[in-house]
Amino acid sequence: MARSSIVRRPVARAVDKVSSVSHWDDEVWYLDATAAGRKTNEGMLDWRIRLPDGTTLCDPKWRALLSSLKHFIWSLYTDARGGRNLSAATLGTATLPSLRLVVSWMIDSGYTRVADLDNEASWEFVEHLMSREQAIVASAPATRKHSEDIRHSVVWRNLNVVYQLYKQREAMEDAGFAWMTEAPFDGRNPFDMANREFGAKKTGHLQPIEDRVAIAIMDAAQRMLGHPAEDAIALTNRYLDAHARGGPGNHRGPGKSGDTRKKAAKHAIETFTFRTDEATGKPWRAPMSGFALRETARFATTVGPVQALRRLILDVVHACAIVLQSHAAMRAGELVSLKAGKDKKTGLPGCVKVRPSRSGLTEMLYVEAVEAKVNGKAMEWIIGARPAGSAYVPPPLRAIQVLQDLLEPWRKLGKLDSLFVSLSHPNGLPKSASSVGRPTTMWNAAGQLAFVDEHVDWANVSPELVEKYRYTTEYRPHLWRRTFALFLLRTNAVLLPAISQHFKHLSLLMTEQSYIGNDPLLLEALDSVRVQESTRFFYTAATGKKPMLGQMGRRLAQHRAELRRVVKGKSAGQAHEALQEFVIEHDLRIWDVEHGTCLIALDPLAARCHAVAGTTSWANRVPNYATREPCVCAGCGCYAINDDHVSYWSSRFSTNMKIAQKARFSEKSGEYRVALNRARQSAALLKKLGVDVPMPTTEFMEEGQ
Repeated sequence: MARSSIVRRPVARAVDKVSSVSHWDDEVWYLDATAAGRKTNEGMLDWRIRLPDGTTLCDPKWRALLSSLKHFIWSLYTDARGGRNLSAATLGTATLPSLRLVVSWMIDSGYTRVADLDNEASWEFVEHLMSREQAIVASAPATRKHSEDIRHSVVWRNLNVVYQLYKQREAMEDAGFAWMTEAPFDGRNPFDMANREFGAKKTGHLQPIEDRVAIAIMDAAQRMLGHPAEDAIALTNRYLDAHARGGPGNHRGPGKSGDTRKKAAKHAIETFTFRTDEATGKPWRAPMSGFALRETARFATTVGPVQALRRLILDVVHACAIVLQSHAAMRAGELVSLKAGKDKKTGLPGCVKVRPSRSGLTEMLYVEAVEAKVNGKAMEWIIGARPAGSAYVPPPLRAIQVLQDLLEPWRKLGKLDSLFVSLSHPNGLPKSASSVGRPTTMWNAAGQLAFVDEHVDWANVSPELVEKYRYTTEYRPHLWRRTFALFLLRTNAVLLPAISQHFKHLSLLMTEQSYIGNDPLLLEALDSVRVQESTRFFYTAATGKKPMLGQMGRRLAQHRAELRRVVKGKSAGQAHEALQEFVIEHDLRIWDVEHGTCLIALDPLAARCHAVAGTTSWANRVPNYATREPCVCAGCGCYAINDDHVSYWSSRFSTNMKIAQKARFSEKSGEYRVALNRARQSAALLKKLGVDVPMPTTEFMEEGQ
């Protein structure tokens, strides 16, 4: 088997501290889990991995292997190649568990360095993993759901760690380590291998909520934002005021004792009159006096007035979460990252922004939150629109307003700035800062599940669906994203690019693979969307109004006359129709990503991604996503760049310039030639696209050498 060269230079550590509490040499790392909605312990990485010989990875005999693997994980955290850096939570809950399996297999198979791994070794791991998964399936209890299936997500994660070991080879070589020199699995995609080689079923594939169920849940959530929300706010303030005042004094004191305060607060709840339901002419719910039986599909319990108020508050909070997720398709992590506060000028919640449409006739409402899964920064989601000057409040805006007012007392108690606040006291209402906190995504999921169980009207839902969504844990908040996407696509398939942008995905492919599935009608519609995108691309190429870079860009410029003949003498509409026929006739669909456009259909043999993977063929008219990345695409004969891709190359330029500048001032710029070269490449492309950016000079590159 092929082996990598000797390590160029030993490197003990990349940094002294890996987080606010952990050092590089610690046997357990606690990375700072900063993403909203994550538990603080999700960033724990325990390096005391047990090995087949009875030792652990922290044993002195494995010092070199441990050092290389720490650098590998650190590179995924700070310098992931061909993608975004992984979060602390992802490393702790997904990557390291898979790495444990890989390391254990390596030692058992006689591989003591990552540099020992090559393509042949990767297939040995595939055999090991297959035997392991088959044994797990065989020993699984018959009652376990999907017990007969090999789990796609687990297999993919384990295979993907080996692929990442190869993908991070440049980062590791920069750190002084010999690394994998051959692509594993014959260059094949781990995701596809999990399906084809293992026959693994992707049981976790998102399924939309059934229409009748979705309507019933949304109706229940929006009803809760009416009188129930108004009463929850009023009763919360009444309860807290009564608790602060206490009761009338007596010969023993002024009525400020703990017991007296509790009695006064309880009395305030019991004597509260709920608002009248216009439909019935009666209060929408019974008074919270004495003890009442609370019975749901999962449990029955007796609750007192304080517990009943706590339950009402949480029901309203989770109804707001359902409205936001069903109407705006935000992830739970994005939801709990929303900030509280009010804009003094507009009176709106601080996280809500209002902008006029291009015509000025409509106001567009946006909410700002942190998108941590893909982009890792604050971004905006549209949550509604209304005629300019209108006082109409779309449901998502109403949900945010309710959360702002309802949770403000608890927010002040805990000195928190998040819109959502969790009440951790199990039976009552918080009286100290330690009893309130920032919510997690699991808290959000459990709360919504309880709301669906207790408050949804199931009268118009079939017994089968009631059984599926009410009496099991089939309902999950993240299902709203797929429900949202499919509803819009069934309305108009041309909305796919807009949905992808709203979801903050890096490409249309991500939206298609994760949210569309194998629905034949939708796939046909999406193919139509790709045809339209291809038509628009070739129309731009035909007119020559925008610069087209890359090898394919130059080839298109050479054949512009042929494209112009297709549109000659036609109006814009007729030209698009003619080019659409041209695209369909010659099967010239494009494959767009953030950094460029792939026209592999024009010349499949020129695709570098397939050349790297060893899968070059006239039959491959789709890119190889396992090996496709900017540095591979840049010299590809199928690759073109235009001003649609400026944002990516601008970001790439800025990121690499920051790395280079940091290295320059630390007198280590010689180690950052890759960053400088990437910055220069990005600057050159941007200049050709009409964006003026400073070009890093040769003198700058040489200063730190």
